[in-house]
Amino acid sequence: FGNGSKPSSSQQQLSPIPKGISPFEKSLSKNIDIQAEFRKTAKRAIDAAIGDGLTKIEIEFPPLLGGSQSKSQFDDFDNIQELDKNKDWTMLLAPTFLGEPQYQNGKTWLIFPDLKECELAKDEWA
Repeated sequence: FGNGSKPSSSQQQLSPIPKGISPFEKSLSKNIDIQAEFRKTAKRAIDAAIGDGLTKIEIEFPPLLGGSQSKSQFDDFDNIQELDKNKDWTMLLAPTFLGEPQYQNGKTWLIFPDLKECELAKDEWA
C-alpha cells in the first residue's frame, strides 16, 4: 500500500479467479469474456480503496487472457498486441465511473503507462 496505510479488512483477501482461466490451457477461456470479469473486479477494488481513503491506485491485469485471441504464457505475442489489449481494457473500464459523484470533476484520472498506449487510445477511442 503505497501511501503507508495499513489495509482495511476489505483489502486482506484476494479476489477469486474467474472461471475458465488456466495459465496452461487457453482453449478454456476462448468463449468467455474474462476481461469483463477483471474489469468488474477492478471496479469493486477501486471503490473499496477509495472508500478506505486511498488516493493513488494502480491496477494490474493479464491483458491477453480470454476471448478468441487469448494467449497463454507459452504463446508468442508482440508488444503491440499487449499495448492494444491494455488500451482497450482501460477504455472499457472508464465508463464504469460515469455517474458516480466521487469520480467526477477531475477526481479520477486514467493514466497509460507509456506514450504509445496513450496515442493508440486517442487514435481509436477519441
